[in-house]
Amino acid sequence: MKKRLMIFNIFFAPKSFGGATIVAEELAKRLKDDFEILVITSINHEHMPKYNSLRYKAKNLDIVGINIPNNLGKLDTYMNPYFTNEVSKWIKLFKPDIAHIHCIQNMGADFFNVLTYYNIPFVVTVHDNWWICERQFMINKYDKYCWQEKIEYDICRGCVSSIADEINVYYDTEFRADYLKKQLCKANKILFPSEFQRKLYSKNLSDDCKNKLLVNKNGIKFPGKNFVKKRNKKTTFAFVGGIGPIKGLDLIIKAFEEIDNNNYILKIVDNTLNLGFSSVKIDDSKLKGELKIVPAYTQETIDEFFSDVDVLLFPSQWKESFGLTVREALVRDCFVIATDAGGVIEDIIPEKNGIILPLDGDYKKLKIAIEKVLTKDFSNYKNMNTNKIFDFNKQALQLKEILFDVLKEK
Repeated sequence: MKKRLMIFNIFFAPKSFGGATIVAEELAKRLKDDFEILVITSINHEHMPKYNSLRYKAKNLDIVGINIPNNLGKLDTYMNPYFTNEVSKWIKLFKPDIAHIHCIQNMGADFFNVLTYYNIPFVVTVHDNWWICERQFMINKYDKYCWQEKIEYDICRGCVSSIADEINVYYDTEFRADYLKKQLCKANKILFPSEFQRKLYSKNLSDDCKNKLLVNKNGIKFPGKNFVKKRNKKTTFAFVGGIGPIKGLDLIIKAFEEIDNNNYILKIVDNTLNLGFSSVKIDDSKLKGELKIVPAYTQETIDEFFSDVDVLLFPSQWKESFGLTVREALVRDCFVIATDAGGVIEDIIPEKNGIILPLDGDYKKLKIAIEKVLTKDFSNYKNMNTNKIFDFNKQALQLKEILFDVLKEK
């Protein structure tokens, strides 16, 4: 008889959004052969009573969506008693043997107490810094990376006041951080997509919690059997990172504006094209090469997108937990130019399959790297350094072993 697994993530099909949701969905699909699964996620229906549930099927999985309203108070975003009250009913009905928790912003972590009360072991996968940073990605109010490793509230105080209207903001921030860290440490195991992320949390969690920290490296979709690399006569660069200075698009444009070479194509993804409008406004008059603004790819069109890309540009200006795009490009024989952005670089071998730049906002260093690869011949380039990159099957297999180990310990 299969064990029962309850999976939590703030988004899930058909409301799929973000890399963490892709991971959560792909893992759930692969675990259903070994577990009876119920997914708990959020929905947002204005004509449906708040915190009521809707049960449905998607991706051949049983899913319960709980109607979480917009505009939550600050406390409810991380300690939500209304969500806890509703999900408690499903915990009692489904009677899970174990739970796997992903991103739960707005769900809150209060329901951990229910799992603990019923002696249900649970595992948390940490996809970002929500547990230790009020701004989730450690981007301060100036849209710069915070650079803290051991979080100090005196530094946070000057940042979070701009996003909180309550009095005693400093106290609220400290209370939130202490509460979430204590809740997180109730988990039987805490998983991270990269060694960088594990080390960051290790510096911010209590000593008795540190032996629970494991790396369960994110998987990606590998190229299909019909994937064929199409090489252009011009070197084709791609940027998939998103809009805004923290992702580094402005550095890319500045770098290309000073490059006196027209033998390239610069392909920039604009996610909003799929919504019927464009958010990318670039004056290409200073670019010598060809500029293409293209819609975002999906898991179904990813091979087509990367088939003619020679170099992925990933000049992120913050420390990221993993970097799905970098791995997706590497396994499709793309050279990568990336900044030293946390978990992003763990599968890049300098000069073998990529170039790693300092995370210092200097576009001239990016310009030099681009000029360097413009002299390379990519017509027969193959990345032979992909053996450490996980696909979703490998990640799910490792996760399954962790879940069964936790059940045995119980």
